[in-house]
Amino acid sequence: MAADGWFVVCAMVAGAVAALLAAFLLRERLAALAGLIVGGVLGSVLAWRIGALLGPPSVEASAAAARVGARFDGPLDLSAMGVLLAWPVAATVVYFAAVAGLDARHPVEETDTSVEGDA
Repeated sequence: MAADGWFVVCAMVAGAVAALLAAFLLRERLAALAGLIVGGVLGSVLAWRIGALLGPPSVEASAAAARVGARFDGPLDLSAMGVLLAWPVAATVVYFAAVAGLDARHPVEETDTSVEGDA
């Protein structure tokens, strides 16, 4: 359905923005990633439920109130629950890409671990 497609697009944009903010503002990488995943799932569920509550009524109610031949909107409901994973998946992919790019600009200095007498 079209509602599922639009939900995926909006969720992926939200996940990408959250991931970029986390990559540039947070230093604790594992905590940021966990927050993006958990927050992405919660954000998706919250967006879905708020959209369903604020959307138009059921198809039957909308059809009964419409004139013959008129167009009407259906409810904002998802038909594929897998789209709820679009936000955390997009956040994870963008976060890994951003962190890899940031770490490539600032390589970790290697420390000399050799002990005197080794050779």
